[in-house]
Formats: sequence, structure tokens, C-alpha cells
Amino acid sequence: MAEPAIRRMTLEEFLRWDDGTDTRYELLDGFPVAMAPPAEAHRILAVRLVSRIEAKLTDRRPCNAEIEPGVVRLDRADSYYVPTSPSLEPNEPGRQAMVDPILIVEILSPSTERTDRRLKFPAYQTMESVREIMLIDADSHHAELYRRETIIGESSSSAAPRRVSL
Repeated sequence: MAEPAIRRMTLEEFLRWDDGTDTRYELLDGFPVAMAPPAEAHRILAVRLVSRIEAKLTDRRPCNAEIEPGVVRLDRADSYYVPTSPSLEPNEPGRQAMVDPILIVEILSPSTERTDRRLKFPAYQTMESVREIMLIDADSHHAELYRRETIIGESSSSAAPRRVSL
């Protein structure tokens, strides 16, 4: 007898799902994927980033910077967890995921870099609210900033090298 096909999860199913452990997951193309605990360098960098971004947002409420908000793609069954994402959305108690981030910062690790660059990055580029995407190597602190520039209704991305103080 054949095994039943594995069915993709919807976002709603994923947000309600509990595997009974403390394992963190992200939903990639409808399938839950376990996430390894972040290394110390990753955690320290995430805290420093969110602290500095939050300080810059004090006069831009309802903007908030969050560590590991669920970034939700409403047009697909994908949910990605990212270290830092300021949003222009007001804080909603009980909300499990962010819908319209303006900045996405991915802290890269050797185990996630390929997925972050090849799967998540192109998906982030399609999100209309996202103005900037930053990819940071947790070990070297090398940062790449991609900025959406809108000129008369056309958008493009630029990746000119910029020095980022962390």
C-alpha cells in the first residue's frame, strides 16, 4: 500500500500547530522546517541590531522593531522568521505574524545562508511594503544592503556597498 502524500500546511494551520516540543520552525512553501538554535554571535548581533533600530524609531510610531517576527506572505502559504523587521503597523496584542514589514534583516549562518539567499531573499523582494533588505554574516559582520528605489512608479534594487555600523 502506498504512503499517503504529504500535504502542505496552510499558514493558519501552521500558526495553530504545536509539535509538542520547544523546537522553532519556519514554514517554507507549505512545509514546516525545524530551525537550529542560533549561535551566540547571531543572538548578540540580533539584540544589538534591534536595539539600535528601535532607538531610531522612537519618533516614528507606530513603527516597531521586533526580533523574530513571523513575516507572512499573504499571497502564498509561506511564513518566514527573521531576526529584525521594523514595521509601520500598529502593535496588535496576540498577533502572531507581521504582514507589512518595511525592513527585513537576515542574519546569515552557514546552515541557513543558501535558503536565505535563494528562497527567502527573492520572496522578500516581491513584498510591496519592504523598502530595504539587509543580509549580515554573523561571524564577519559583513553586511549587504538592498534598497528598493521607486522613481515614477518603477522599482529597482540597488546593492551598492555601504558601511553599516553595528
